[in-house]
Amino acid sequence: MSSDLSLGIRKISKEDFFNLKTPFEKIKFILRYGILAPSTHNSQPWLFKIENDSCKIFYDSKEYTIKEADPLQRDLYISFGCLLENIIVAASYFNVLKNINYILKGNLIAEVFFK
Repeated sequence: MSSDLSLGIRKISKEDFFNLKTPFEKIKFILRYGILAPSTHNSQPWLFKIENDSCKIFYDSKEYTIKEADPLQRDLYISFGCLLENIIVAASYFNVLKNINYILKGNLIAEVFFK
């Protein structure tokens, strides 16, 4: 079995992580695994803001809320759960996960802290 994850044009090689120097590069690499998560209607409603050793995760409620199909935003939150789980698994594998704060304030969903 290859160590590469190939999905169409996306290809992630885990060996590339060990060549990265800055926390920004490492966090961005981990997020590549995160965005492979399934989302309702394939909307991928997440936005990221990397700051020092953390990444804040947001959603745009005007763009990605599907009021008719998901009036209680249940599916939206399930999508974010899938995203966060992918990030947790990847960050744990590379031993860089420090902590997660689940916030749910406004459009801010969570903040993930890295070592």
